[in-house]
Amino acid sequence: MNSKVFLVTRPNFDPATHYIYHWSETVIYEAHKKQMLVLDIKGKDVTHKTLLSYSKKHKPALILFNAHGSDTEICGHLNEILLDTDTKDILFTN
Repeated sequence: MNSKVFLVTRPNFDPATHYIYHWSETVIYEAHKKQMLVLDIKGKDVTHKTLLSYSKKHKPALILFNAHGSDTEICGHLNEILLDTDTKDILFTN
C-alpha cells in the first residue's frame, strides 16, 4: 500500500453519476494539495478491468468509489459490476 496514492472512480453516464463526477473534482483538488498521486478513473474507463489494473499496479492507500450499487455490489460505467461480495480478485491485500 502506498500512502501517497489515492484512486477515485468517476463514472458519468446518467444524472446521478454526472453530479458525483463533478463533485469529486473538489476531493481531487484537495488530494493534490496534500501531494498525493491521484489516479482518476473516469467516464467509460470505470470498469472492473481498469480498477483491478490500477489497484494492483499502484496499491492505493485510499479508494473513493463514486458509483451506483447495492448492499452487495459497486457498479461503474453503465452499471458494470466493479466489486461484489462474490468477487474473487485480490484487490485489497498486500
